[in-house]
Amino acid sequence: MPRYEDYQIIRQLIGGTQSKTYIVELKSTHQQFIMKKVSYLEDIDRAKVDVEVELMRQLDSDFTVHLVCVFPVLDVELCMILEYCVRGDLRNIIYEFQKLPESEKLMRGWEYTAQITRALDHLHSHNVMHRDLKPANILVNQDGYIRLGDFGLSREMNEDYFLTIAGTKVYMAPEVHLLKRMDKSSDIFSLGVIIFQLITGHHPYEADSEEAMIDKIKKNKVSELPDWVSSQLKELITSMMNIV
Repeated sequence: MPRYEDYQIIRQLIGGTQSKTYIVELKSTHQQFIMKKVSYLEDIDRAKVDVEVELMRQLDSDFTVHLVCVFPVLDVELCMILEYCVRGDLRNIIYEFQKLPESEKLMRGWEYTAQITRALDHLHSHNVMHRDLKPANILVNQDGYIRLGDFGLSREMNEDYFLTIAGTKVYMAPEVHLLKRMDKSSDIFSLGVIIFQLITGHHPYEADSEEAMIDKIKKNKVSELPDWVSSQLKELITSMMNIV
């Protein structure tokens, strides 16, 4: 059984309130992984971790970050060893994109759109919503292929929609803010926002504050895509974001 002592911590990454994330090296092979340490002092915390682990196992594919192994630490923490995507997340790609010629942006934009769409379809085909789709949760491996990550808020759908909302507010669809409900189309809206951001380098509802951005989302006051973006890609992005 894997042990905490088998790994050497290289450096800590930014983590959440209940978890700490590190780049680690397996001492026996020198291969690098991501270690996510999650505290579960309360039963409800343990239940959340169990759901995330089970979903990662259920969804394991070329479209998701691979869960290598899981082991406890002193019965108060759980260590998840994950595939290390060395190119980071989509925020890095968005930054790199802005240096490219417009023609190459379009070509590679279509490639990433196809990859993320297939990954999201994989989740939805298993009746799972991601619920927190954003650039930080889309990882990129050495070969440039994307992996969906961070399934801490993901849930199986037992009904057609959720009456509880979760995720990052500026990537939430108008109906999530207005009706306080989520369904699979909420993930699609988030994807449209991400592709817009990938192509242009800025959020489609950009404003001076989060509150102002949310207000623009509710009122569907979206920025226009540049003229050089093809009509086909414009139509795809606007359909994802339900812009009429």
